Amino acid sequence: FPNDATAIRLLADVLSWNRKYGEALALFEVLRAAAPDDTAVRVRIGQVNLWAGNAPAALAEFARVLDPDVTQKDVWADFVAAAAALPERAKLSSEQAKLLGRVAEQLAARESTDPLFLARLGTVFAREGRAADAKPFLD
Repeated sequence: FPNDATAIRLLADVLSWNRKYGEALALFEVLRAAAPDDTAVRVRIGQVNLWAGNAPAALAEFARVLDPDVTQKDVWADFVAAAAALPERAKLSSEQAKLLGRVAEQLAARESTDPLFLARLGTVFAREGRAADAKPFLD
């Protein structure tokens, strides 16, 4: 199955579910090399990095997916979860901080009710020193 993208994807998913993150990421990188614009593969690379405890790599991957099209609602929770999982003293890059604001703007237009997502978003804003932005999500 070396050239079967579906089989590679399935094997990578199974490996990630079994916490074999390094092996899974290696296969997802093969898929990315074959189809660099495949958003689903890029999101899964971010997710596997997040599950593996590599929040900075996950955040960077989700940001690359969202930056050209912030309306991808399915990626918002992963992006915010990665930002919330950063080490306590870590800060978002200026681009990531701007993207967080763009996600919040999109969110306001769609009125999300997921309490975990909203709390994480507020927590990230607060950790970034943006109390006014955090307040609506933490009240």
